[in-house]
Amino acid sequence: MHVFRPFQPNGLEALRGRQHRCFARILYPLFRKSSMPQHTDFAVEKIDEIITCWQERMKDNTNSKETIHTDMKDQMVVLAFHLIISQLCSGYNLQIIGDGKEERERANDMIVSMASVAEHATTILRYSMPETIAYIYLQLCPSYRRAVRVMDKVTNEIVDYLSHLQQQQQEHHELKQQNNDLTDDFEFSKSLKDVSFIDNNQSVSNTSDSNQENTKLPRKVIYDWILSSFGGGYDASAAYAWFIFYMSKYPNVQENIKRELRENDINLTTALTTEIVSQLVYVDCVLKEILRHAPIIEAVTRQVVQPDTVDNVNLSVGDRVLFPLYSFHRNKSIWKHPAGPDAFVPERFLNEDKNYPPQALLTFGGGLRQCFGQHLAQFHLKLFFVRTMQRLSFHDAPGNDGGEVHNITGLPNNLAVYITFEDNQIS
Repeated sequence: MHVFRPFQPNGLEALRGRQHRCFARILYPLFRKSSMPQHTDFAVEKIDEIITCWQERMKDNTNSKETIHTDMKDQMVVLAFHLIISQLCSGYNLQIIGDGKEERERANDMIVSMASVAEHATTILRYSMPETIAYIYLQLCPSYRRAVRVMDKVTNEIVDYLSHLQQQQQEHHELKQQNNDLTDDFEFSKSLKDVSFIDNNQSVSNTSDSNQENTKLPRKVIYDWILSSFGGGYDASAAYAWFIFYMSKYPNVQENIKRELRENDINLTTALTTEIVSQLVYVDCVLKEILRHAPIIEAVTRQVVQPDTVDNVNLSVGDRVLFPLYSFHRNKSIWKHPAGPDAFVPERFLNEDKNYPPQALLTFGGGLRQCFGQHLAQFHLKLFFVRTMQRLSFHDAPGNDGGEVHNITGLPNNLAVYITFEDNQIS
């Protein structure tokens, strides 16, 4: 989509044609469902870290309901960044989880920067700015230039880290060859360092569309892929935040999740696996209902590839058509549950709306250009749902008024909750 090209011109969402197919083929091993099991333990560890931070805040309060958590939106951005970057970038530690001064400042800089990028992307999308105008607009925005400086530093640090790992890996391989060591090094998971060799000297214009593994790619391409990952994490953070909001507002839904965990003998000592999480039908319904009721993006756009007429409107090749998701997600002719499409009812996906039309739920887009990271996002979200419901409960608090703020991602406007812990352990 052209709106992303000014931000990361080599990101999958910004590319078209042969180059998009080439890069998608290179990245596919990192995002397929079969790649998720290797990352489960690490993801749970990161989720536990942020839960521990919530416990630390409350250690001086004997009553959990004396502490109102008002920064959960930012906390969810931090978690989403950490989960996606650590998984795609060989366990890189962003150092943004925690209540230390350095962690808070680093996290705040990144959150503000990505929020600024999202705001400017929304402006470009809403006004259908041509690419040339979009580039000029961005260069004239001080907030965008500040955001670029912050994210440029972070992203270059990650690329340097990956490049260093590749160098170590190459030296290790050469040493094994010298010693005639024919044993294979077993790696639990792949990351960006494994699907492409980072060439710090190659220009983007010389990028090859080779089918071979470890394709040499310019540093700028890897850089843009990492920026795209931050963008995906920022989008996904809205779903984490809405989960907290809905659980605090609908304690019956929260209890139904806990009941499903009990019925499947899933407790704090259970080692979570993708197989265990995938069998949780009600958790899946909750995820679908959150994405339906509070879509994390306003709209999807498509470009007309052949002339057509829709509702007496003539469409020409090259025209862009914007589809507001609410028109699908709240359509009475699509969603049949008696409570109506405006009600938050996860149970709809068990009965009346179980077999909804595939294009009726467009959170991750559809067709060939659907979100490349949707399986990764849903994997992390379900782990978060399960882990939090194993350990705690969210409760409504003063100021928890909801509402929606849309830049390119739809976040709750006001989110404030109490937390009580099931394990009764305040560290």
